[in-house]
Amino acid sequence: MWCRRSSFPLKRVVGRCLSSLCSDPICELASSTLRYGPSSTSEVGHDLAYMNAKRILLFVDPHVATMDPFDTVVSSIEQHAPVGHVLDIYDKIRVEPNNDSFK
Repeated sequence: MWCRRSSFPLKRVVGRCLSSLCSDPICELASSTLRYGPSSTSEVGHDLAYMNAKRILLFVDPHVATMDPFDTVVSSIEQHAPVGHVLDIYDKIRVEPNNDSFK
C-alpha cells in the first residue's frame, strides 16, 4: 500500500495512514489487471510467463471446458508459460450450494 503524497510504504489501520510523512488519509491498494475484448484469452500465457509461473492451477466449469475460449487459454499457457511449468486443470466446479447439496 502506498500513500499518495509520500510514495513510502505504510500500513493502514481503521482508515488512517500510519506515517509521519503522510497527512493524507487516502491510500492506494494495487489490484489485478482486468482485461476484456477479442483475443484477451490468448494473452493469459504471456501474463504467466511474465510472472514466471511454474505451477499453474486452472479452475473451469465442466461446460466451459468444452468451449473454444477454454482451448485458447490452455493453448496460450502451453505455448508461452515458462519452460518446465506444470498445468493442473480442475474441471469439477459446480454451482453454489443448493438445498439438495445440504441433504
